[in-house]
Amino acid sequence: METTTTKKPYEVVVLMHPDASLEEQKDLFKKNKATIESYKGSINSLETWGKRTLATPIGKLKKSYLLPLYIRSRYSSYCRA
Repeated sequence: METTTTKKPYEVVVLMHPDASLEEQKDLFKKNKATIESYKGSINSLETWGKRTLATPIGKLKKSYLLPLYIRSRYSSYCRA
């Protein structure tokens, strides 16, 4: 059986606590970037959508910072993170 190492494009939206500081957002992005790159993936772009109201609350939180990442990666790079 042939294994494929083709990188496919993915859109991943990271949710952060609404009280997170800008420094905490940067630290989380650096951690996610390191994880993706450790599995030979790459980040195409990063956007910041800011604090948004969630359609469905997570626990007691009704708002969250949304950070969408557009990446190219093998499947394993984000499933194990």
